[in-house]
Amino acid sequence: MKTRLPVLLPAGLILSALAFAAQAPLGSDVRVEVLRVLETQQRLWNAGDVRGFMEFYWRSGELTFQSGGGDLLRGWETLLARYERTYPSGARGVLAFTNVDVRPLGPEAAYVVGRFELKLADGQTKGGAFTLVFRRLREGWRIVHDHTC
Repeated sequence: MKTRLPVLLPAGLILSALAFAAQAPLGSDVRVEVLRVLETQQRLWNAGDVRGFMEFYWRSGELTFQSGGGDLLRGWETLLARYERTYPSGARGVLAFTNVDVRPLGPEAAYVVGRFELKLADGQTKGGAFTLVFRRLREGWRIVHDHTC
């Protein structure tokens, strides 16, 4: 019986191939799942359901949110109260996300950059850029940090 000697390849080539094989499908799945969350949030906001919109934020006191030059807010309840105060029922407008770029950070995390536009009932339009950090938790993909300006 002949013994076959293993083919030796440079370690860097093997590691690069493994990293590519592991990241390609994973990245696309993460992107699809996170984009689905954003599409659902947009639909819920546009239906006037701010609580439904908020279900995709981490329901924790550790959630962080910062907008413009404002102070860093902490906690799901704090952010919900801010949204309800800033955009009272009937004045939430029509939300659109554009130029969204989802960057997986592995199978359990991603960061997202993009732009938002909010057309309010009074004719005003608000808009700006956002950076979100998502984590895959037991309940699904959730935003754990939101920086909107």
